[in-house]
Amino acid sequence: MDHIQLPSGGLKAIDVPYVAYPAFDSQDFETFPTRVGFPPIDDRAGWLELDSDNTAAIVQSWLYFGLIAAFFNQKIDIGDFIIDSDAPRRLVTSAALLPLLDDWSASARLSEPSEQDRLEALLKLATTALEGFSLLPQSGLPPLPEILLSVHLLITTLGAATSGGSRRAIADTASRPSTNTIDVGPVSQLLASHLLSAGWCPWKVQQILSAYSYLTIYYVSRLRDPTALHITHSKCTEERCIGNNVDMANYSTRHTELSCACLHAPIPEAEMRSIIADGGIPIARIKLSRNGNPYLQVKRAGPRTRYIAVSHVWSDGLGNPHANSLPQCQLKQLSRCLKLLAPPMFDFAQGYMAVPQLNLGIDARRMMVVWGSTEWFWLDTLCIPVGSDDQSVLLKSTAINQMAAIYAGAHQVLVLDSVMQASNVVGRDACHVLAQLSAVAWLGRCWTYQEGALALSLQVQCADCSFDPSLFNDIAVEDSESNEEIYTLLPGTMTTGHSWHRTWRAISLGVKRGMEAINGDLIRDIRGLPELRKEPKTQTLLGGHIYREITEVVGREMRYDRRDGDSWFPSEKMVEEFVLCWNSLAQRTTTMAGDIHVIIANLLRLNAFSILNMKSQEDRMRAILWSLPGIPLSIIFNRSKERARPAEQHANRWMPLWPDRYMLTESPVMRIQDGVLTLATTDIQEDQTPKLLLLDRPLEESEGSAEVLVSDTSGPQVEWYRVLLHRQPGDQFDSQRSHSTVFALEPPAGRSIPVGSAPIAAACLRVNALFHKHPSDAALPDSCQWDMSASEHQLHTTYDCPATIHPLNSTPKYAHLAQYTATSPENYTLAIEHDVPPTLRPLPQRPANPSFTLISGLLMCLCFPFNYLLCAMNAMVIYQNVMQRDTFPTSVLVTSILTITTHAYTFLGVMYVVPPVALIPAVISWLSWNMIPFIIGLVYVVLKAGLGDIGAVDKAVIGLLVAGHVPQIVMVSIVRWYVNPRVYRAWLDTYAPDWEPGKTNWILKAAVAPLHWMGKK
Repeated sequence: MDHIQLPSGGLKAIDVPYVAYPAFDSQDFETFPTRVGFPPIDDRAGWLELDSDNTAAIVQSWLYFGLIAAFFNQKIDIGDFIIDSDAPRRLVTSAALLPLLDDWSASARLSEPSEQDRLEALLKLATTALEGFSLLPQSGLPPLPEILLSVHLLITTLGAATSGGSRRAIADTASRPSTNTIDVGPVSQLLASHLLSAGWCPWKVQQILSAYSYLTIYYVSRLRDPTALHITHSKCTEERCIGNNVDMANYSTRHTELSCACLHAPIPEAEMRSIIADGGIPIARIKLSRNGNPYLQVKRAGPRTRYIAVSHVWSDGLGNPHANSLPQCQLKQLSRCLKLLAPPMFDFAQGYMAVPQLNLGIDARRMMVVWGSTEWFWLDTLCIPVGSDDQSVLLKSTAINQMAAIYAGAHQVLVLDSVMQASNVVGRDACHVLAQLSAVAWLGRCWTYQEGALALSLQVQCADCSFDPSLFNDIAVEDSESNEEIYTLLPGTMTTGHSWHRTWRAISLGVKRGMEAINGDLIRDIRGLPELRKEPKTQTLLGGHIYREITEVVGREMRYDRRDGDSWFPSEKMVEEFVLCWNSLAQRTTTMAGDIHVIIANLLRLNAFSILNMKSQEDRMRAILWSLPGIPLSIIFNRSKERARPAEQHANRWMPLWPDRYMLTESPVMRIQDGVLTLATTDIQEDQTPKLLLLDRPLEESEGSAEVLVSDTSGPQVEWYRVLLHRQPGDQFDSQRSHSTVFALEPPAGRSIPVGSAPIAAACLRVNALFHKHPSDAALPDSCQWDMSASEHQLHTTYDCPATIHPLNSTPKYAHLAQYTATSPENYTLAIEHDVPPTLRPLPQRPANPSFTLISGLLMCLCFPFNYLLCAMNAMVIYQNVMQRDTFPTSVLVTSILTITTHAYTFLGVMYVVPPVALIPAVISWLSWNMIPFIIGLVYVVLKAGLGDIGAVDKAVIGLLVAGHVPQIVMVSIVRWYVNPRVYRAWLDTYAPDWEPGKTNWILKAAVAPLHWMGKK
């Protein structure tokens, strides 16, 4: 497996012993086992009689060396794939595979369709055989796991070679860990053991196994030191990580060095609290006293204030639950990070444009030039009040409610993670950097999910530089022989000669991101055009697949989609956003589970202050769910133990208290009605329809806490299921008013496991009433008996508990289990009772964050026509310069040249008629109010008038100069000093504790109206 490029400085490749016997005879690949005395591949009983050594020998001989020989259709020299070592056995090396594949690709053998079909059939056969061997009980004994892993990676490698560079084709051949059995497969167990021995958290290991293909898992398992030295995961389990949780009572703020004992520097607390009490956002900056000690200043953030929002995990020691202060050494280090922070690269969607070489940036919201970094920052340790008195608790709740506004309104978000801060970027490829980023504690905590999702521009601090991970999203690493194209985007990693190239790459990516936010379909069409490029080598293709899988996970967890414009979701898409937040938070941890509700509320733009005032976790979750337009059906299949009073008798037993491991799907969605949640098959697609198993009688109480056997007689053949009910200890569900019991099975489209013999998530529902309607019926009569001849069925049910259903392939032999007969209707309406009173009001939803880019774009369109006047004026000045040049004094000549130069941008209006192309005049309009070219033009006409004899052309120049500049100056002044500040203040007012939709300022409604329209489109 050493043909795969691994992280630099990481762990060595996993050893694969050479045990192949007998040697492949270069004849028919499929029948090789039977030719040498082994059972056929479909004879499972015969393979069960073999021990692990003999099984390993035939697997390696057939599925590894035999597959290589069959792929190239030639005999291979086994000696090229064997190396001697200090181990008791010789080892297999795959390094010789790469030159074979590169020569094979150069020979263009794949151009023949018959050859393509032969190779696809060969790889499919090998994959099927590999899956069969992985299910054998001896597959977990050494050395079979290592050999099975090598075959997995071999099939992926050969699939990449036959893909022709197609990303989808490579992904299809890159096999993933199977989840269709209760037991983890041997290869997954092998990789998990390597990850655990390298110091990974068991909980994180399960996420890695479920997120990546074997190829990427193997790459990630070779990383060295994935966690911080001061964090231990010895007490973590596969169900929960507690390594990054903190004990507030015994929390100790860390110094930058263990030997340091410097004093703490506090923030001016009274002023900070006063700003929060007044509805403002306090921000701080670090100054040095005469003796070199740092101290803190605080002020209120305004609409044009630039500040950096710092995001960190408290387990790294940068928190302080006892006071709003930090050690002086930490403040000095933070000050250095802020000063060296790279400016945000060009991002059309968010209105950013920067030229790092000049330390210059442009900010559309503030309509100002951004010079360098900013001293002002927001850090929760310093800017959220601490204390247990009533006033402190109120101020803390107010500040937490504002956190969405704080991170969304920040100029940049700076990520501080101890692992990344101790790592250098220089000398490492981007894939390695992002793989390490995917493993850090910051990417596994709930609060940081919110902070990353709300950031308009985010930078991760490393030891030698900071970088924006989103710049690496969707870059084709296989388009070049190396990853230099990606590497150049990391600030500080290349020489000055490459810096302008890096800027151009960043600008092009920013333009692409902005165009995707405006018209993604157009960009996808452009991407679909054929490209003329050199085919990459196999190793590069494999590296590209690893890179894409890692960037996909990092991008999903950091919510790049929100920075690309998808944060403008309308109310109709709240369910989709809720599911995205739920699924990400289900894979993250937090010290206090109740914080998750605040995070979900902030990301859904709900009033988090109302959530903070609710003491019960059940009330919080219920308030969020009833603020949605509908509730995902998948929530009732959640097997979490943390549900709403699961052992008590009530109708909300289905409701989980917070995300916990189990994923949700966006559809189908249950409609919220008085007293019930309803789902009708007529409203959803067939693959989203849950199958129902309606039992012939109610489950008895004595049977309800164990297993039962169910036979479905609805189809032409009887289908058997073993049903396991997941009840809480002491749960005694009252089923006295139930007519029957029905099991709702998770729809096929929502399963993360293949359909077949795999276990299926389900929900046990008690049927309180049955309604059947025939075509001749005018109403739906109640009935206690199931009528299969009816055209419409309605089931009124009460949720009992989650269940797991195991389909059985043959007639079961479970005589000790109670057996039930079930029917499965096709057309039905399912109603599930709930206990939520009809008087419960949804939480108020704030409007979308205003896009100052759109405001500036509108300003650009309004200013654009006046550029034609200035273009005509500039043409006249050019005419005067040419015709009267000899009569001009030096002062007039110089000012005429300056006038022509500063108004040269206006000629863009002659070349194009679409307003957005006038980017340069828009920039000048935003940043300088046109005052610079206007003043230069005025100086020119004044000096020209001093020569005497003002002609018609001079009068025309004066008139066009005033008519072109003055309206632009007026409009820019109005937007810069009136519109943008008031939009910002109105947006900040929506985070007030008593805010209601009716209190939204009209100017904010006008600013976000285009966003709602774009979201619906």
